[in-house]
Amino acid sequence: MLDAAEEPLTDLEAQPYEAVFLRAVKLYNSGDFRSSTEDMERALAEYLATFARCLAGCEGAHEQVDFKDFYPAIAESQAVGDIFAESLQCKVDCEANLTPNVGGYFVEKFVATMYHYLQFAYYKREPPAVFLRAVKLYNSGDFRSSTEDMERALAEYLATFARCLAGCEGAHEQVDFKDFYPAIAVNDVRQAARSAASYMLFDPEDSVMQQNLVYYRFHRARWGLEEEDFQPREEAMLYHNQTAELRELLEFSHMYLQSDDEMELEETEPPLEPEDHPSDAEFEGEGDYEEGIYADWWQELDAKGDEAEAEPEPELA
Repeated sequence: MLDAAEEPLTDLEAQPYEAVFLRAVKLYNSGDFRSSTEDMERALAEYLATFARCLAGCEGAHEQVDFKDFYPAIAESQAVGDIFAESLQCKVDCEANLTPNVGGYFVEKFVATMYHYLQFAYYKREPPAVFLRAVKLYNSGDFRSSTEDMERALAEYLATFARCLAGCEGAHEQVDFKDFYPAIAVNDVRQAARSAASYMLFDPEDSVMQQNLVYYRFHRARWGLEEEDFQPREEAMLYHNQTAELRELLEFSHMYLQSDDEMELEETEPPLEPEDHPSDAEFEGEGDYEEGIYADWWQELDAKGDEAEAEPEPELA
């Protein structure tokens, strides 16, 4: 049994795309751009599938904590608004909750980061070595050896293409996720340009990526690029529009749909019945208000004589 210091730690909370992303980054740093693009595309597809499952998990039954029944119709509408806002908050949090943690640091703008790697890796990647060797043999006149290597390169490509088709099957169907492993090409500038445009969706103020797009447009005739090659990839547009719309809906729900705690009615005791005030008839006749209330007991106490006892007048001498 390994000691605690030697036993490798396993992150049980890590998502499946995190390991693939790290491997793609290592391949990128080592200069193996072809393998890096393949792993990065796989990491991107797995992330989008996980993101879709997270959104689906935000739908479902919700426990109503405080169902106010003072006005049932109003209470029901407030409850629906609260549930809708809660579901939106859950969906908006998916992006942050799925952000990978690499060595204690979160990879901010994870989707944009993957497109950033793809942009440069596609630009730098070279065709398979066996294909290059076949081309060199062909140019040198060694057609027999060239055909053998070209057949091998073709077989490897078809095998990779078959794995690509198999990778398209799963719990989540990615909308038009084409060119999973693009066709063999020297410096795949077309995919690089589209990856750069996809990155700009998430960080349009990035000056470096702006310069890269200018560079691709300047050489568009050289590489045979069309205007559609400078458009973001479709899955990038879908993800960007979806997350932006969720944030807008969440802000709207906070402003107009959720019940306002400050306006909630608190349960209070029913108001006391107003006391019957004496009628004006009781105040008719002689005497003022004070006499009308206290006359009875004043008179009772003064039964010995209503007139105040006065000192006897001195007799006249």
